[in-house]
Amino acid sequence: MERVAVLKEYRRRGIAAELIRTAMLFAQTESPDTSIYAYAQVAAIQLYVAL
Repeated sequence: MERVAVLKEYRRRGIAAELIRTAMLFAQTESPDTSIYAYAQVAAIQLYVAL
């Protein structure tokens, strides 16, 4: 996953967080030995910290 974007009118509803959680769960299920890394823009750091 490279970038997560949510239309302005749908932001702050947890949509991006749910997309990321689902992707992480899929990655862990399909390949349990794979590490997941995040390189985030400063503005998005709180989103990733909250996960």
